[in-house]
Amino acid sequence: IYFPPLTPLSNVKLHSHAKIGYIVNQELVNISHAIKANPADDKINVLLMNNGTNSMLNSISDLVLKMPKIDNVFYHLRNNSLTEKAHYHALCRNDIVFVEELHEIHLLIASSDIVVARGGYNSISELAVLGKPSIIVDEARNPEIQSNLLLACNQYKNINPSGRDNIMDNLLTLIEKTKISTNSDYTPILATGCLDISNHIIDFLSNIPNL
Repeated sequence: IYFPPLTPLSNVKLHSHAKIGYIVNQELVNISHAIKANPADDKINVLLMNNGTNSMLNSISDLVLKMPKIDNVFYHLRNNSLTEKAHYHALCRNDIVFVEELHEIHLLIASSDIVVARGGYNSISELAVLGKPSIIVDEARNPEIQSNLLLACNQYKNINPSGRDNIMDNLLTLIEKTKISTNSDYTPILATGCLDISNHIIDFLSNIPNL
């Protein structure tokens, strides 16, 4: 059994296992590195991510309805991530950018300056590896999300937990920090999970007699 970082200790203790690095989409890593090497402008791009169960729909809609307009700050999201009222309001704002494809939203993690998302394991892993300043929304009745947040927040300064009632306040604070931050304290994390598994399997097979 292979356990990547942020695996709950209760799982690790139950099984014989091998520790591995993160497994993330290498395309995200490549895009992020290219953007950091060649910053385009002084815009702040905020990605508002929903998930497959639409559990962030009301939170994202609330942000669209209430967030003040800030110079050079743009919000990227899918149009199906909004209630009807919020969708109409978004069409009247010039700082909302709709993204059509789910794949595009995923790749925008790499090019965004701030990400607002649910605390799923894949999202937190990608944000940790990329060092993206982020607002991660807690789910009080979801032990997996709470475990992810607890472990991630203890290790990564860029992961900022938030309850649903104070997402906007936390986002406004992070936007102000991003305006003056160079992200110079970010230490790149190598996503070596796939390589670790491959090497472990090769070592295991090489020790089998007569194979």
